[in-house]
Amino acid sequence: MRLIKDKTYYTKPWYDSWRCMLDRCYREKAWNYKDYGGRGIKVCDEWHDIEAFGKWAEKTGYEKGLTLALLGLVLWTIASIKEYKRK
Repeated sequence: MRLIKDKTYYTKPWYDSWRCMLDRCYREKAWNYKDYGGRGIKVCDEWHDIEAFGKWAEKTGYEKGLTLALLGLVLWTIASIKEYKRK
């Protein structure tokens, strides 16, 4: 992750979603890596840039309590739907 002078992203409400998304796709020690990175799921190059992800998150209506879901496309959803689809 590149640092951007005078920017504090960890205080943004969507920051944990971004960080966890990268963890589950790339960090082999992540508890859910086997379901994402272990299956070959990757994050698009654009979203490796936290500013680009932040703009997308705000444009698509991120609200506290929502999580990312990969259901044929990426969207914000409540966690219970994501858990149901995983089964």
